[in-house]
Amino acid sequence: MASARSASPSREAAARVLERVETDASFADSVLEAELSRRRLEPRDAALATELAYGTLRWQRYLDWILAPHSRRRLEALDARVRVLLRMTAYQIAFLERVPAFAAVNDAVTLAPRAPGVSAFVNAVLRSFARRGAREREPAAPRDPGDALATRCSFPTWVAERWVARYGREEAEALMRALNERPPLTLRAHQRLRLLARRARPAPRRRTWARLPADMPGARRPGGGAGRRARRVARLRRRRLRRAG
Repeated sequence: MASARSASPSREAAARVLERVETDASFADSVLEAELSRRRLEPRDAALATELAYGTLRWQRYLDWILAPHSRRRLEALDARVRVLLRMTAYQIAFLERVPAFAAVNDAVTLAPRAPGVSAFVNAVLRSFARRGAREREPAAPRDPGDALATRCSFPTWVAERWVARYGREEAEALMRALNERPPLTLRAHQRLRLLARRARPAPRRRTWARLPADMPGARRPGGGAGRRARRVARLRRRRLRRAG
């Protein structure tokens, strides 16, 4: 008997994080950090798990909207595990061009609960969704303009309406879409690392003078140039005094 296929560790970790957020109202960042630490994923798998978790949460309202026509049951009535798997897979198909759709669908079916009929339901919904092109995925928009804009940008309606009233529709839409973009990677040196780097720098070289006997040929003393000038000036003064006397 062939062994059951296992899902990718990145999708398994992301699904677990999304399920915790959905059922326990946990903070995504803390749950994700704990999950990645526990599983000890490779950097590439950890990066994909992070993208799936945060991307699915950012676009959750939009994903529910474009998934609804493909499910005979309301998404709110589904098991939390099934709901997050549908959203996470739809996010990969709609937003991640480098991820093969068949791989995302197969892993979602593998991660689905083992209850009778659940895997078949997940497979049917996602394959129906994957067959639609980018232009065909969006169903009819809500009639209310504010609600329609909020749904397309995956924001609460009250936020969209407030920003439209304050900034205008175009600026509000641009702001919401910008906030849903992937955040850029930034690096900041820790203050302690700066101090350690400063201490590790070699000390500047200082000019030192050797104390040599005065009668030694070539001997020099600190401030030797200034001392010779002072002695020369003193000799000139003594000569002038003799001549004056």
